[in-house]
Amino acid sequence: MMYDDGYAAYLNGTILTSRYAPSNISWNSPAAGSRSDALCLQAEAFDFPGPSALVDGTNVLAIHVMNATSSNIDCLAGPFLSGSVPNPPDSADRRYFTAPTPGRANANGLEDRGPRITGAAHAPDAPYMTIPLAVTARVAPQTGAVASVTLRYRVMYNAESATPMYDDGAHGDGAAGDGVFGAAIPAGIATPGQMIRYYLSAVDTFANTSRWPLFITAADEQYLGTISLDPSAPTNAPVYHWFVQNTNAAETFAGTRCSLYYDGEFYDNVFVAIKGATSALNNPGTNLFKNPHKWEFTGAHEFRYDAGGDRINDLIVHSMYNDGAYCRDYLSWETFWRAGVPASTSFYVHVRQNGAWHSFGLMIEQVDRGFLRRRGWPDQCALYKAVGSAWLRNLTGLEKHYPDDGDFTDIAAFVHGLTNGTPADRLAFACDHLNIPEIANALAAHRIIQEYDGRHNNMYYYRDFNNRNLWSIFPWDKDQTFGHYWGSSYWYGFYGTNVMLVTGANDLYDQGNGMPSDINPHGLGMSSPYFSVSNKLYDLFFELPGLHQMFLRRLRSLMDEILQPPDTPGGQLFFEGKINELYPLLKHYADTDRARWKWPSRFYWSGPVYLDEGIDQVTNLYLKSRRVHLFHTHSITNGSVIPLEQPARPTLEFGALESAPASGNQDEEYIELRNPNAFAVDISGWRLSNAVSFVFAPGTVIPTGFPLYVSPDFVAFRNRASSPRGGEGRFVVGDYSGHLSSWGETIYLLDRDGVVVAATNYPSSPSDAQRTLRVTEMMYHPTNPPAGSTYAGEDFEFIELMNTGTNALDLNGVAFTDGITFAFTNALFLQPGAAVLLVRNAAAFASLYATNKMFIAGAYDGLLNNAGETITIDDALSGTILSYTYSDAWYPETDGGGHSLEIVNAFAAPV
Repeated sequence: MMYDDGYAAYLNGTILTSRYAPSNISWNSPAAGSRSDALCLQAEAFDFPGPSALVDGTNVLAIHVMNATSSNIDCLAGPFLSGSVPNPPDSADRRYFTAPTPGRANANGLEDRGPRITGAAHAPDAPYMTIPLAVTARVAPQTGAVASVTLRYRVMYNAESATPMYDDGAHGDGAAGDGVFGAAIPAGIATPGQMIRYYLSAVDTFANTSRWPLFITAADEQYLGTISLDPSAPTNAPVYHWFVQNTNAAETFAGTRCSLYYDGEFYDNVFVAIKGATSALNNPGTNLFKNPHKWEFTGAHEFRYDAGGDRINDLIVHSMYNDGAYCRDYLSWETFWRAGVPASTSFYVHVRQNGAWHSFGLMIEQVDRGFLRRRGWPDQCALYKAVGSAWLRNLTGLEKHYPDDGDFTDIAAFVHGLTNGTPADRLAFACDHLNIPEIANALAAHRIIQEYDGRHNNMYYYRDFNNRNLWSIFPWDKDQTFGHYWGSSYWYGFYGTNVMLVTGANDLYDQGNGMPSDINPHGLGMSSPYFSVSNKLYDLFFELPGLHQMFLRRLRSLMDEILQPPDTPGGQLFFEGKINELYPLLKHYADTDRARWKWPSRFYWSGPVYLDEGIDQVTNLYLKSRRVHLFHTHSITNGSVIPLEQPARPTLEFGALESAPASGNQDEEYIELRNPNAFAVDISGWRLSNAVSFVFAPGTVIPTGFPLYVSPDFVAFRNRASSPRGGEGRFVVGDYSGHLSSWGETIYLLDRDGVVVAATNYPSSPSDAQRTLRVTEMMYHPTNPPAGSTYAGEDFEFIELMNTGTNALDLNGVAFTDGITFAFTNALFLQPGAAVLLVRNAAAFASLYATNKMFIAGAYDGLLNNAGETITIDDALSGTILSYTYSDAWYPETDGGGHSLEIVNAFAAPV
């Protein structure tokens, strides 16, 4: 075991061994000493007690790792468990299992293993057709000596060829006899752009065989590989080289197996199929010729989609087939990124199939656990995808992705909270169960891009059930945006006859069109024409005044920052600038892509639209009119609802705050912010500083008459016993870092530019312990004991506390929470001027000091760090009495020289 600084190992709940562990171990016990890095990396051996310690069935080995202090910056637990069978089975009964079968009976194994093949590689990564491909691998004997090694290779889907590999120093294998074998795949066997695949096989002197890759199951990689470089292939965008034998099967939902090469890495036996609801309506391709695709990689070899090394299990490429401008989907993701909406990574890619042009597409990052982890969101969650008619009035149109247990109880409760009770009930539900800033921000961003297909569809509902238990939404599939939507000859039909190009001055649902009046009661283009209903989650932000203000103010902020007013100089417009930036790339690929795939015969199109015309539709038919529509038509100056631009320095005020909750749980403290203005204030990116630290998430808006509460623990605030608390419709955000000190501090509210907008001081109200209890002496590094002593030097540590006040002090509830661990758990009164000692080892202390006149409260857990550390003492209400950091550099004579560290003036005010 390698460890830093201590550990305790348990077998089935019984301690087996421990090192540097306290005598009484609790869940947060520190190690009983600190260890040097050199010692930490030296493994210590411990003999297992033997089979008698095991039980039938499952046995659990648990290791509790401990650091000397909670502020240590490193921690190490390096267990290694090895075992042997004292009476091994007869050799005829031994088997080697190439595929693990946890929880199941062992599968048929191999009696003997063939040679071990490792480190298979080729050079160069991707050769030109005139250069041979050198392949090497290390092959080691297992049962018998290596008899032969063979390289088997094939080009595309042609028959395999074979050539022997040698360890003779003459075949690119390095030194002769070093265990590395080499061979070459001849130059000229593959034309530019073709795939070259290979695998290695080996035989030993007992005729045992092995291969690499293993290819145990049909879903495993069968070959390693690369491509023959094609210098004529465009590389302006990342190039995905896709190889598939049955191209027709690749255009179905049943899918097929294929290979993929990208950025120097080859992936074999990948599953590929088409995806998407529109593809389903058109399958098998009689109407939608160019489909979006999804590639599913094996868990052992996930796809590396960026140079930073991030890998994904599912690769999705959208076709952009229905977008003549080739930029609506991409601009939507750009909008979300700039707005701060958690959204997928997306970029353009050039897909080549079997060495020839296939398509120009858009890579979209799948929303899955990896997506969450990369953004710092907990991946222990519930995740549902809205796949159609998901209006949140019932459970239709929802796929549950995580956990895959078929249990829809949580989202059923979510729907119930959205659809039942009075407006006050629904507001209370929203405040306690929704990530309000995130949802308001996402809804506002969707209005910038005027998405047609996102009310009932194309989103994920996420609930973090191990933390704050709040629901959030993530966007998906944004091709029907920027004035583009799936049209129909009748409103409720699914089979459209053309593309209805909607200008930015048309919100679809304000134009009459014979639609029921209840489709769009809010006048903001948020409903969908499908089924004459609206999404109940979104409706909260239009029906409840406080939430409505949040949505409208955040919408106006994004209008100013991203869409920009109609009179903005053309050279300063974000969207037009981004389109101009993209145009050379789009022009390079889009015309070729359109020539390859033509146009859909039924969906989206009223006629051929080439790239330049498509971009003109986005910039002139949509963006120009959208600016007028939002900045003027729906402005409050025109009798509508969108507010004016927020002043540069709006006034905000601190309201109530509670620094010492009556419950004694410091996580129940809070800070209130109030908006005295007649308009809502967007504080996205603003922050609290000094006493506590917190940055307000994008979409955080303080409405008029609707204060904001900031908490160190959202759950603790919601569970407060007294008002303000959950169930009251309180808008709460968090969690901020730190706690409000009982000594009184200043809290600053700063805007995004770092300018102080508001500040408040709260009075000092320290407890008796905070006012009068002081550490007056500590022996953090005693001198080594004399030879023959049964104690270690650390056993003589102690720390002294003194009551500097004029009244007796009750120490009940006082606790050391950092550095060492000790709590006064009974009523213990310390008289004025009196001192109490805490020791590391009571017997050791008594062997060195006369204790008959000393007041010793007990022994603490942990050790005082010889180099110095932070010591924290809290009172009974979890308020900090003292938190200080000492150093062995202060007085070297206290660092093992036999001297203690004493306070200069116990009566001075703490700083």
